[in-house]
Amino acid sequence: MVIVSFGDKVKNIYTWKFPEFEWLSKEQEEDAIRSGIYNPSKCVFHDANEAEDGRIFITVPNMKARTSPASLMTVTNKTGLGGPILRPYPDWNWHNSSCDGIINVYRIDIRCNHLFVMDDGKIGTDQICNPKLLIFNLKGDRLVKNIHIPIADKMGLLVTPLVYIPNETCMQFLDKMIVFMTDAGDSSLVVYNSFTNSMCRIESDYMKPTDTSISIAGENFTYVGGIYSITVLNDGKCLCILNNRYYL
Repeated sequence: MVIVSFGDKVKNIYTWKFPEFEWLSKEQEEDAIRSGIYNPSKCVFHDANEAEDGRIFITVPNMKARTSPASLMTVTNKTGLGGPILRPYPDWNWHNSSCDGIINVYRIDIRCNHLFVMDDGKIGTDQICNPKLLIFNLKGDRLVKNIHIPIADKMGLLVTPLVYIPNETCMQFLDKMIVFMTDAGDSSLVVYNSFTNSMCRIESDYMKPTDTSISIAGENFTYVGGIYSITVLNDGKCLCILNNRYYL
């Protein structure tokens, strides 16, 4: 086993004191604060990704309760008291607590100028809607596919979508891609094959965390983390799984 340690300077592109949104009106903002669905001090940025056109996408999941009026946003060129203003994606109509819209997003993936949104359908621990994978064509921001995911008895928390395209060609990739979705609550994978239009769930003891006893500054505790990150290596012959949680 080799342990490597290195450091490098990190360049800040955007900085926030707290998230601010591009509201439709002042009344909308006041209603969101009054109802509790917008609590700036409890909004946590989780994932970020850059599209081909330069847009930065950011997710704010509602992990314990609904504290953010939108779970998926883009960064605008406007600046408020808290930092760059965030615009709900695709627009506010998608963030109205309806199961037809976007409920809760931890992570996203961008491939072939398409945005893959893993919506786990949860607010805190409550399963509000069925999980679904939404695919948007970023040229026109149009929904091109809505893949509903059946809720399994052991399903915990669908977090990360990873899109694998054989031969790395974008031509008609929506008909030949494989999407891996991590279940962070049950250390398993949900796999969608668009070529066969099929879906399966993969469970294995090899995907469960092995080191659960943590000691930090003299404090000992047990942490059973599920699968949060995955990657494909060697042209799809190897799937690497990370049982850790990362925050921005």
